[in-house]
Amino acid sequence: MIDVWRLRGTAGETDGSRRRGATIALLAATALACSSTAVGSGTRSTALPTKIPGTLTVGVDIGTLGLAEGTPGADGAVAHARGFEIDVARALAARLGLKLRVVDVPFAGVVTPGPKPFDVSVAHVTVTSERKKSVDFSKPYFVANKGVLVAEGVAPPASLAALRKLRLCAQDATTSIAYVRTKLRPRLAPHSFPSLVDVFRAVSDGFCQAMIADLEILIAAQRDQPDLYGSIAGQIVTKERYGAVFEKGSALRKPVGAALTSLVRSGQIARFATRWFGAAWDDAPVIR
Repeated sequence: MIDVWRLRGTAGETDGSRRRGATIALLAATALACSSTAVGSGTRSTALPTKIPGTLTVGVDIGTLGLAEGTPGADGAVAHARGFEIDVARALAARLGLKLRVVDVPFAGVVTPGPKPFDVSVAHVTVTSERKKSVDFSKPYFVANKGVLVAEGVAPPASLAALRKLRLCAQDATTSIAYVRTKLRPRLAPHSFPSLVDVFRAVSDGFCQAMIADLEILIAAQRDQPDLYGSIAGQIVTKERYGAVFEKGSALRKPVGAALTSLVRSGQIARFATRWFGAAWDDAPVIR
């Protein structure tokens, strides 16, 4: 069973078996679509047109606690890389029979059009029709909802109506800031920042009363530095479907995407999520 695909249903669906049933149905459809192109561990690395022969270059947004941490060098390559997305990148390279090179790419640079410094990016990028105009995506490999992290001393909002009254922040060029501006529509104009580090800093110093980001990102940050923030108020059901990102027209999309799907089917992605976010990471109360 691949628990990482557990999806939230309607407002009344809180029973675990219903979520797992929806999960299995979605996975079955995805696996069927991709089974004919699945890549095994026996793939010849020389057959893949990577930027560096025999090496898979994976782009991540370093500084995302719990997902992608490390020390970028002058050439962009990351040393001491760790996190959920790093584990995914390592497993993906191993499945393809390639060495791994991790490079730091700011989130906005992952989804903008043009040449990329990576073969593939695994950087919590939600698949959207707008982004598909600029980059190519793999099949979705992870599903998450939005989360709400409040500043220390701020009472957790119990409803979306209460959330709208707070001074909110989110990261630039993300579905989080798009959700706040176009769907949540708080009373005060929200603030956005280029990096997640800046958003977390704005919450920790009280400039923002709360921030909106993908739930697992908030869980990892709050667990890593609990003294800097208040509580996670809960999650907003948005069903963000992450896809690996490729340059438009990349010949790697099919083989790398198939290898990623095989990691989902084997349960590897689910185990990585449990390792970094906890066994019940997606069971936060739903804010309606």
